[in-house]
Amino acid sequence: MILGFDDTDYAWAAGLFDGEGSVVISNPKDRPNPRIHLTVSMTCKKTIDRFHSIFPQGNIFYKYPKDYQEKGYLPQWRWSVESAPKVVEVIKKLAPYLVTKQDKINDALEHWHSTFDPEKSRNWKNVLASVKEEMPYAI
Repeated sequence: MILGFDDTDYAWAAGLFDGEGSVVISNPKDRPNPRIHLTVSMTCKKTIDRFHSIFPQGNIFYKYPKDYQEKGYLPQWRWSVESAPKVVEVIKKLAPYLVTKQDKINDALEHWHSTFDPEKSRNWKNVLASVKEEMPYAI
């Protein structure tokens, strides 16, 4: 448990994730198992910093869109996490409050559950069981 945060903080983070977040599942050729990638992107660093304080499992990246100055775009801050154990930690806190992204999270977890092969993973053999046990509302 992350100390200092309560349901209000997780509900706020879920609202931000519902509006500004994305859920991507990929099957990289250089990896033995699929990956769930969660991101939140915006131009307000203060908001991304608050999200990151609630979910330090992710990393913050700074991105300049192509030709951003000529087109009048603002630089973008992006919080991102893709390590399976860390993704699971984040999903456990967000999922009870998600509305818009709940189906996308469920689809990603379902795909991950159906294609994950623990024999090919040396680091996360118990992650799949943990998700199924601790998140009965998902899947």
